[in-house]
Amino acid sequence: MDNYPIFSADSHLNEPLDIYQRLPAAFRDRAPHVVTIDNEPHMIVEGQPPRPLVAPNPLNEDDKKRYWREEGDEQLGRVFHRAGGTDVAIRLQDQHTDGIRGEVIYPHGTFNTFTSRDPKFQLALARNYNDYYHEIFGEHTDRLVVSAVIPMHDIDAAIAEATRVAKLGFRSLSIPMDIAHRPYNLPDYEPFWSTVEELRLPLALHIFTEAETSDAETPTRSAPGEDLAFEVVDMAAAMKPLCLFVASGILERHPDLKFVLVECGIGWLAWVLQTLDQINEKRHMWIQPKLELKPSEYFRRQGAATFCDDAVGLGNIDVTGSECLLWGNDYPHDEGTFPHSREVIERIFDGVSDSARRQILCGNAARLYGFPIS
Repeated sequence: MDNYPIFSADSHLNEPLDIYQRLPAAFRDRAPHVVTIDNEPHMIVEGQPPRPLVAPNPLNEDDKKRYWREEGDEQLGRVFHRAGGTDVAIRLQDQHTDGIRGEVIYPHGTFNTFTSRDPKFQLALARNYNDYYHEIFGEHTDRLVVSAVIPMHDIDAAIAEATRVAKLGFRSLSIPMDIAHRPYNLPDYEPFWSTVEELRLPLALHIFTEAETSDAETPTRSAPGEDLAFEVVDMAAAMKPLCLFVASGILERHPDLKFVLVECGIGWLAWVLQTLDQINEKRHMWIQPKLELKPSEYFRRQGAATFCDDAVGLGNIDVTGSECLLWGNDYPHDEGTFPHSREVIERIFDGVSDSARRQILCGNAARLYGFPIS
């Protein structure tokens, strides 16, 4: 057993639907809600196609340990009813069961907010989530760090909300993984980067949070192979913001700005850092802006990526370094390691030095999020 606390840098919670009664009256009828389509429950979120809540394949007994707290909680077939979400005592007990001391929590609101075309509605949703989480977890910051939802369509509003939640005590800010119509290398974002740098709060970019809008109204099951293929391919979406943050000079201009790529794994990271360095050197005559450091050096200094069960990525520590890696159990999602995190850690960290292991499981999260180690 390790003689230091282990922190999950990627955990989750699904908000109860009644929190949307807190929204201003003008927005309540647009809030996420469940409807029945073809005799099955579906989640409706503005800017997204209807999402089925019942898995098409049966779940096994281990799935049920991760998903459900009480007998009879199987009606949605997903994780929405796990009592450890908003019940702090049960959540802390689940931490104990999983062998961890604390966690960074990403609201499901991170996935519900960024797809609406309406900046005012996005902001109303974000403030609703942020206030709710502050009320639930605001007095437990030694064990529970919530990442505040920050919409980016209105940059002035994003600055105001980031400043507001920082005053409330939040220690992480979640922005979309990508905004196709206004990518992060544009100068429009400079005031926001400056504000976040001054606040000294790490930015989080979680997979599956691209600000892309769909007008689809009819739910469709995925075509054969799409669920498996797209889940894996979408993790590679983290490459784009990494490259833009480094190559556009954002990190050079803002040396105290920190960012974390969440739930994207790290098996790809060594190749990206290696390739950025090679292209920067070999095609230097074409590269703008000129960077003072190697691209990989900026990422190791200011970036990080979280992983869950990724022995391949840990095999590349000689390239990536360990100072930019964070482990997370993804509680309580199906692709996570709860309640078997300790067994997974022992397996994937086989051959990793004690110092790197401690840094990845404990030290980096403590440094970024202020978790107490003692």
